[in-house]
Amino acid sequence: MHGIARTIGFVFATGALLFIVASAIFAGALWKYEQELPDYTQLKNYEPPVMTRVHAADGSLLAEYSRERRLYLPSAEIPDLVKEAFISAEDKNFYSHWGVDPEGIVRAGLIFLQGSRRIQGASTITQQVAKNFLLNSDRTFDRKIREILLSMRIESAYSKEKILELYLNEIYLGLSNYGVAAAALNYFSKSVHELTIAEVAYLAALPKEPSSLNPFRDHDRAVKRGGGRTPVSIDLQDAEGRYINEPAHDLTAERLFERRWAMVLLGHVLARLESEASRGGKSDLFHHLRPMLEGNDAVDSYKEIGETLQMSEGSVKVAAHRFRGRYRQILREEVARTVADPADIDAEIADLLKALS
Repeated sequence: MHGIARTIGFVFATGALLFIVASAIFAGALWKYEQELPDYTQLKNYEPPVMTRVHAADGSLLAEYSRERRLYLPSAEIPDLVKEAFISAEDKNFYSHWGVDPEGIVRAGLIFLQGSRRIQGASTITQQVAKNFLLNSDRTFDRKIREILLSMRIESAYSKEKILELYLNEIYLGLSNYGVAAAALNYFSKSVHELTIAEVAYLAALPKEPSSLNPFRDHDRAVKRGGGRTPVSIDLQDAEGRYINEPAHDLTAERLFERRWAMVLLGHVLARLESEASRGGKSDLFHHLRPMLEGNDAVDSYKEIGETLQMSEGSVKVAAHRFRGRYRQILREEVARTVADPADIDAEIADLLKALS
């Protein structure tokens, strides 16, 4: 009996000693990591590089100058729909966790153990802010530890709205777009306040797959992902403040990217026609007739164009007719590249022109 008591005492003492040693090692490692953390207080005065946009007198956009497409919006200017969509897609427990989401870590671990090919990330929005602003994207244990420590410090120093503001203005959304404002403008030619539910759902799906969901590289996949099969469920508030669940997959009928897609495609058609006119020595004539091809009503008459270029009014009319014919031919060629069934070409052209009207 006495021997059993001594054995139990020895095991307990050894366990306690090992626990103390392990705790000391853990505390020392934690202290070492904390000494090497970057200064998270710089986030308070963060001023991102934004686009320089040049507009004409009528307000139309002439040019953009930037290395990265950015438009910074304060939290108050970002619609609740956009906020809730990204929270739903990226960090459902954002408002309740302290920078790290244990539930998300367990969920990601279970999915991994089940043998899923699609690995689910467990990083919270706060962790993504820490990584994007203060660290790098290296997949190392050291970087992950620093990310977790920084996330907890950021949570203690800033409000949830400030953290969400930083995230929504910094997150990469493909095609050199950083932040929701720039992405809304460049994907849909809209401000964030004009976005539909399906468009917001598409943007919220982008952080996980910004390259593979490129609508100008794989239009059909992007439309299906954004308007039909994205796993984003957006929480909306009604007038009484109650939350309504609006699944994005109920919006399959909505055509995403329509206006932006039309602008890109028709711009390419005009560029081809302009190149042909230049090779044929008719670049000046094309310059004067281009507004007509773009559907612009505020254009000079055939007579005025002829006087400017020292041509007869009849010659300008003939040239305009030929340019229009070639324009329609090139347009059909370009649309045929994206439409599988030739019978759908005319309908697709009609939809493109309608989108621009």
